[in-house]
Amino acid sequence: MLNWIEIRDRIFELYGNPKQKELANALGIDDSVVSRWMTKNEKERRIPTMDLLSNIVKVKGVTWDWLLTGEEQAPPPAPASGAESLLPHLSRMAVELMDIMNDIHLRALEGTVTEEQFKAILAGATGGMLEAARENEVETKKGTA
Repeated sequence: MLNWIEIRDRIFELYGNPKQKELANALGIDDSVVSRWMTKNEKERRIPTMDLLSNIVKVKGVTWDWLLTGEEQAPPPAPASGAESLLPHLSRMAVELMDIMNDIHLRALEGTVTEEQFKAILAGATGGMLEAARENEVETKKGTA
């Protein structure tokens, strides 16, 4: 049987054991959601959605087995060379961008963020990711030149 408390603790561990609010920000969710993970009252306790767990697995590069059971995971594969080495980085960026977009969309539906704020946040997120991709591309070209 899965032990939710242990899964929750592994999630905190993956993110450096932050405070609840910091973890919520890192995951792109409301801090009240994380607070509900922490409650001792089992009837009020909530668990993360499968989408959120799936994103954690992808972004942090851990296996489902490790996240759910704590069993050791196999070592990560050796880094690829050239353009192939960009794929994991781009995949993480895509997952992060989807998380940001989903969070902002939910907040827009709740009325806690305006359309202008939505556009500004999205532009900032995509701009930062594009800059990171450009830097990685320059480094890759230098390595192959």
